[in-house]
Amino acid sequence: ARMLPVRLAQSAAALHLGAAMLAVGALVGTAWQVWPNEYPVIWRGFWVHDAAAVQRLLDAFFGPILPIAEWLGVRAFSIDELLAMHRQADVQIEHQHRWFWLQALALAGYVVIPRLVLMAIASIAAGRRRTVALSISDDPGFALQSAEAFAEPRVVRVWPYSIDASTIDRRALQKMLEASLGPIDQIDLMPATAYGDPPPTPVIAAAAGARSNASPIDVALFNFASTPEAETHRAFLDLLKTRSGTAGLWLAVDARAFRERLGTIAEGERGRTREGLWRRLADAAGASWVRLDDDR
Repeated sequence: ARMLPVRLAQSAAALHLGAAMLAVGALVGTAWQVWPNEYPVIWRGFWVHDAAAVQRLLDAFFGPILPIAEWLGVRAFSIDELLAMHRQADVQIEHQHRWFWLQALALAGYVVIPRLVLMAIASIAAGRRRTVALSISDDPGFALQSAEAFAEPRVVRVWPYSIDASTIDRRALQKMLEASLGPIDQIDLMPATAYGDPPPTPVIAAAAGARSNASPIDVALFNFASTPEAETHRAFLDLLKTRSGTAGLWLAVDARAFRERLGTIAEGERGRTREGLWRRLADAAGASWVRLDDDR
């Protein structure tokens, strides 16, 4: 489908070239027959019998090319010449040559040159459309390879809040985060922040800094079982958002311990109420929300 405009433009160019070549072929064939022989140039009219009327018709038809014809030394037929041609009283070879050149100039001016111009326009259009259609940036395979080769690695920094960092399984955490954030190239687990403390100064791991200068994604990790508070959890999010200046801020709550402790109750009214509180906190802080569960 992308190449259809190219094919149409190429077909138009071929059509115009074919019309021009057909006209040239007809002209060459006429010259081949006329030039070495003598043919009388006469005219007969079923509707027109007046030489003056014939002259007006010829002037109307050959008018646009007459200035060029006269510049080349080819004159239009006078009324006297037309009367002689009508009566066949004065057959001259010069009339034959003049008639041929008038026809040749008319064919060139009305058919050959316009068709060649249209062919050139269509060819240029086809070339431009082909360049667009075959642009390497539009190649899905190349685009995918380029994205993989030149895309900046996605680095996620996880900021545990009031959570023992030693209990966090980095691989399990990355797997759960990827379910919402998409593929993650590297996950950096930052020092845990005690309840009520501000977040530490953001420090990107050396490996992450060596691989990319892009801002990582910050994820504030909370315990789902905690009750979200504006004075502590919201303040932590606000400070983290202000200090980090990263590509995005996410609020993540780890609900695994909550579900293990309460079982099916965690999916009931109590769990929905707690989730609603965390969602409202995320909205108020302008952060994206994600709940981390192994089997959700």
